[in-house]
Amino acid sequence: MKWKIEFLKLLLSGQTDQAFLLKGGHVPPVLYRYRSFSEHNLKNLATGHEWISLPADFNDVFDGCVTNVKRDIYTALRKSAGDGKFGDPELVVEMLIEAFHIDGVAEVMINQVNKNLRAKDVHICCFSERVDSSVMWAHYGKNHTGYCVSYDFTVPADAKNMFPVYYDFISSSSIDPKLGAEPASDHYPLLFKDKDWGYEREWRLIHYDLLQLNADSQLLKMPPVVAIFAGALCTTEQLAVLRTQAETLDVPLHLMKIDYIKRKLFYEPV
Repeated sequence: MKWKIEFLKLLLSGQTDQAFLLKGGHVPPVLYRYRSFSEHNLKNLATGHEWISLPADFNDVFDGCVTNVKRDIYTALRKSAGDGKFGDPELVVEMLIEAFHIDGVAEVMINQVNKNLRAKDVHICCFSERVDSSVMWAHYGKNHTGYCVSYDFTVPADAKNMFPVYYDFISSSSIDPKLGAEPASDHYPLLFKDKDWGYEREWRLIHYDLLQLNADSQLLKMPPVVAIFAGALCTTEQLAVLRTQAETLDVPLHLMKIDYIKRKLFYEPV
């Protein structure tokens, strides 16, 4: 989408206020959180909380990582080589790379930077634009036996820390504008995933220093629940539990259905 590209341009040029204003107008009013059917997940649903994870706990080993430190070093070397004053710039760069073992240094830097990024006190709660993704139900809804919760993000304060995910490689590892109160050099890699993950159509609720604010918990208070969706393969007993939850929260309960002819999922009210 054009707005997402414009959002990045504003963000990377340091126009933070304009970037956040643009983003605020495009956060989906409702976003979906897929969950497995477990006691702690149901308890969190009842209390209006969701578990918020560290990057190191993600199922994508490249999540939150930078990949092109080497490219940035090479770019800096080419600039240092000048316009030929020290000889052929390309030969000068080759000499510097060999003399200072740049390839090895870059590899060490990449590994250390990514280790530090994934170990930071950055907590992320992941949502999707879709409730009818069979892959999402398979991966995060425990093979269609779990449930999905839709949350209301129409209140600007609730959507402030919500960011879209871009399914492409990191364009630079040396960016340092501000993203809210945090430097984008830390934050920026968290907005990108490989194209293989594009089916998730993900938005991320990103918080820093959560453990310092509440050292005993990685639970985050959520905005109001809009509806609950039971997986197409959940049992009668599980459906009864979700019905009780929906009644307690005073929200509708829907049951996902499988259309084998059209090969798609849809839902009906329970």
